[in-house]
Amino acid sequence: DAIGPVITKYTSAYGVTIWSNKGTAIFTSSANRGGEYTSSGEYSLFNNATSPNTSANDPLIIGFNTPVKAFGFFFFFGNKYGQQVSPIITVYGEYNAVIGVFQKNNIPSAVTTYLGVKSNKPIHRVTIDYGDTLLGEEIDDLMLVR
Repeated sequence: DAIGPVITKYTSAYGVTIWSNKGTAIFTSSANRGGEYTSSGEYSLFNNATSPNTSANDPLIIGFNTPVKAFGFFFFFGNKYGQQVSPIITVYGEYNAVIGVFQKNNIPSAVTTYLGVKSNKPIHRVTIDYGDTLLGEEIDDLMLVR
């Protein structure tokens, strides 16, 4: 349900809160990403740094107001503007305890790479971090199971 204006923190009707520490989450269309595709169509959610900050080491944070058993989303950035990144996805449980860490390599530039995670422990938060790059994190079609 994420289509709208530039925001600093987004809470969906499904109890999902999305933010970053130094940036602004924005809803972006294919025109904003050079015509690259998304899983769902035109819109996706992008973590954009707010000047003078940059996107370097500023993860996109997804919080679940009610913990989930599983989640999934489509994301990207394999090789964009000559930068190759390897996103790190960290899954947190209660009291910020790390449940798991995943790193994806060789991802295409379109927002069509899927990651799904299921846990026996309740999932409270997820971070997606492209690391020390100016490229911002982008996701599409967030799915969850409570």
